[in-house]
Amino acid sequence: ALGTTAYIINTKGIKMLLQDHEDNNGFYAPIPDVMAKLFPESRYATNPTIFVRAPNTKSLVNPQLDDLRSLLFQPSVVVLAQQLLISTGLTTNVLLPITVVVLLCLSALSMMTTFDSLWMMYTTGDLGRPVFLPLLSGAFSLFSLGILAKGAMLAPKQENA
Repeated sequence: ALGTTAYIINTKGIKMLLQDHEDNNGFYAPIPDVMAKLFPESRYATNPTIFVRAPNTKSLVNPQLDDLRSLLFQPSVVVLAQQLLISTGLTTNVLLPITVVVLLCLSALSMMTTFDSLWMMYTTGDLGRPVFLPLLSGAFSLFSLGILAKGAMLAPKQENA
């Protein structure tokens, strides 16, 4: 999704990828999917990746994603993502949409809590709980939605084949 996967591949494999690219008139699927199709028995990963991009490494190809990458490739975020991949057995193509849906749901719940608190304060003049909780909830909601919006705006557009 962010173009940060590194592949170790031999000359024969590169030629096969280029031939597949030509046979399919260019892009038709993400490179991990094409490699899974062409090399189903020879793909290996460890924990689940050997190399992980440093969060402050700038891109020569997609510099518009540098800010998003600097957030997503923090060691704690990477470890959490890797542990989710390992423990669930899901691929990133499945885990990413699930993560987006979970963040959207949590953001909606956070917004509901914040609006409910503001409505209570408006109608009764009393919140009935510390003000910190609705503010934290609203901040979480805006932060999550901001990450999703930035990712959606900066994601490279896929060509129609």
